[in-house]
Amino acid sequence: MIRLLFGEVRILTARVSESETQLSKDRHNSSTPPSFDELKKTRSLRRPSGAKSGGQIRHKGMTLKRVREPGEVIEHGLPERCDGCGETSPPATAMRMR
Repeated sequence: MIRLLFGEVRILTARVSESETQLSKDRHNSSTPPSFDELKKTRSLRRPSGAKSGGQIRHKGMTLKRVREPGEVIEHGLPERCDGCGETSPPATAMRMR
C-alpha cells in the first residue's frame, strides 16, 4: 500500500513540476506568441478616487441637435482611385465602409 502511495506521489510531483514549467514560460523566454501571456494577470496600480464618473457638474454640454431641414448639405464624392490598392472603380460598385 505504501509503495502504491509513493508511486502516486512521484507521478503527481512530476505533473506539478511540468505545470510550473509551463506557467513560468512567456513570450520573453520561449517561442510562444504574446497572446499566450494571458495566464499572467497584472494588477492595476490605480486606486479609485471616489469621484463620480462623467462631466463637470452644471456643465450644459455642446451636443448638436438633429433637425428636419438642414441649412446646408455638403456632398462628398468618392475618390477616383482607391487609397489602398490604387485601382479605379465606378461609383455604382463602391461600398460605404464603417
